[in-house]
Amino acid sequence: MKIKAVNILASVIILPLVSNAAVFDPLDNDLSIPTGIYETSPADVLKVKLKTVIRSGHCKIDSDGKKDYKGCTLKDVDNDIDSEDKFKPEIKVHFKADDFNDDGLESNATLRQRGGYSRFAEQKSYRIKLDSKKNLWRDQRKLQLNKHPWDITRVRNKLSFDLMKGIPHLPSLNSQFVELSIDDKGYGIYTHIENIGKEYLINRGWHKDSGIYKAKKFKFRELQDYDLDSEGKPINKDAFETHVEIKRGKNHTKFVEMLAAVNNPSNDFQKDVLEKYFNLNNYLSWMAVNILTGNVDVSASNFYLYNPKGTDDFYFLPWDYDDTWGIDEQPDNGGTTWDKNQFNPQHLWGSNFHQRFLRQPKSFDLLTEAVTIIKNDYFTNQKVKTLLDRYYQVASPLIKSTPDSAIEEEYDLVYSQLLGRVQQNYDRFIAEKQSPMPFELNKPTFTSQNAKINFTWDKSFDPQNDPITYNLDISSTPNFKQGTLKLSVQNITTNAYSTFWAHPKGIYYYRITARDSANHIQNSTESHVVNEGKDNEIFYNNAFYFEAPKGTGTPPPPTSTFSPVIMLLLF
Repeated sequence: MKIKAVNILASVIILPLVSNAAVFDPLDNDLSIPTGIYETSPADVLKVKLKTVIRSGHCKIDSDGKKDYKGCTLKDVDNDIDSEDKFKPEIKVHFKADDFNDDGLESNATLRQRGGYSRFAEQKSYRIKLDSKKNLWRDQRKLQLNKHPWDITRVRNKLSFDLMKGIPHLPSLNSQFVELSIDDKGYGIYTHIENIGKEYLINRGWHKDSGIYKAKKFKFRELQDYDLDSEGKPINKDAFETHVEIKRGKNHTKFVEMLAAVNNPSNDFQKDVLEKYFNLNNYLSWMAVNILTGNVDVSASNFYLYNPKGTDDFYFLPWDYDDTWGIDEQPDNGGTTWDKNQFNPQHLWGSNFHQRFLRQPKSFDLLTEAVTIIKNDYFTNQKVKTLLDRYYQVASPLIKSTPDSAIEEEYDLVYSQLLGRVQQNYDRFIAEKQSPMPFELNKPTFTSQNAKINFTWDKSFDPQNDPITYNLDISSTPNFKQGTLKLSVQNITTNAYSTFWAHPKGIYYYRITARDSANHIQNSTESHVVNEGKDNEIFYNNAFYFEAPKGTGTPPPPTSTFSPVIMLLLF
C-alpha cells in the first residue's frame, strides 16, 4: 500500500514572484566561484593501479554496530549490493596513478563499493580513500570511480559537468577518465567525479565547516526525523539521514529553519523563502541545466545543498548526470521509456520548495529566460561537439576493446545522437511548459457491500490557470491495451469519481489523465513496476495497481440517449 505524504501546499497563497532585475542580474548573495579550480585537460585518461592487501580476520558488522573488516576481500566488496544498510565492507589497497608516485608503502588507501541502484550491475563502481590527509591526489583525498554501467557511451556524466564549467552561479565538479586495474587485471574505463566534502570546500576557498547535505529521499518536507537537540545536532541521526546525508557541518539549525519557511503556506514565498534562504540565479541555473540535459532523477535525490557557515543561504549543487542525454532511448533499455511528467520542471512538482516556486505567476517566464541563456551561451552545439570529439578519441578505443562493450556495433550510433539532445530537450521544455502539473492517485475504496468503487486523486495545477478536466480508465492490464478496458470516463470536472462495480474479484489498474482547456495533457506520477530491481524491470507509467473484490453492483438501466462521456465494458 502506498503511504502518501500530506501535501500541505494545496492551500498555499499564490503571491506574485516580483523581481525588477532580469534573470542572472547580480544579487547580494550570489555564489562566488573562484577561477582556476577546474582541470585544464579533462579528457585525458589516467591510469590507476590498485594492489589489494588482504589481512586475516572477519568481514562483518555486529548487532551493536561494531565493524570488523580486516578479513574482507574484493569479492566481499563487490557483493555489497545494499547501499542503505550499515555494512560497508572495505579492504586495504595500495594506490598508484600516473600522477601519484609509488610511496613504497604496503597499503596507502581503502577501497569500497559506491553507488545506489548501480550496485545491481555486474560492473561495480568504487570509492578509494587515501590514508594520508596530507599526501593527496590532485588536492583530493577520495576518488569516486563511476562505471556508469547503464550508459553505453560512458560519457554522459562527464559531458554534463564539463559543460557546467564556467556557468557563473552553478559550481561544477572536476572529472577525469580513469583506466583502472586491480591486482594487474584490467577493469576498463571509469569516470572519476570530484567528491563534495572537506577538500571540495577548501579547494574553493570556502569554510571547511560549512553545511553540505546530500539529498537521498528529500522533498523539502518538515518531518519529525529532522528534530534537533539544543546544539543543533539530529536527535536521531539515522532517521535524519534517511532523507538527507550530512556531509559537512555540525549545527543544522539553519537547515530546519529553512524547511519551516518552505512549509509555511501563509508566508510570502518571494521574501520569506526565496530571498531569505536561496539564490534565484543559482536555482535557475540548476533548473536550466537539468532541463537541457534531460535529467529525470533530481526530484528527491542526486543533488546537494550547500549552506555557507554563518549564513542563511542554501545553494543547489549538481550531482549525478548519468541518467541524461536521452539514455532511455538506448537500444538496450528493454523498451522502457520515461513518461512526459518525468522531465523538468514537471518532474519537480512533488517537492514542496519546487512546487511553491512553480506556483508563482512569473516562474515559467523566469525559467524560460534562464534555460534559453544557458543553452545559447554555455550548452552550445559547438561546445558539445568539441567535448564529444575529444572524448571519442581517448575513451572509445578503451570501451570497444574491453569485455564491458558487448554493444560495440551500437556505440557509434548512440554516441552520435548525443549531439542533438540539448536542442531536443529545449524544444520539449518549450512545448510542455504550458501543460498541467502531474498529480498523485489514491487507492480506490469500495462501499455498499462492494456495489460501488470510489476513485480520488490530487488536483492538477495549470500554470496558465486554464480549467482542467480528467479522464478515467480501468483495465485488467497495466498497459491498458485494446480489449482490456472495463470502464472509460471522460471530462470529469472534479478530482473524484464513483460508479457501480460489477466485475469479478481480481487485479485491476486505473489511470487518470488531466487535460486543460487548451488541450494540453498530463499524466499522474503513478507507475507500476514489474521485476523491480532487476535488469529486465518494466515500468508502466500512469498505472495504479489495485486488488478488487467481487462486485455486487448492478449496471444502471439503459436510457434512450447514449452518453459519449461514459463507456462501460463488462467482460
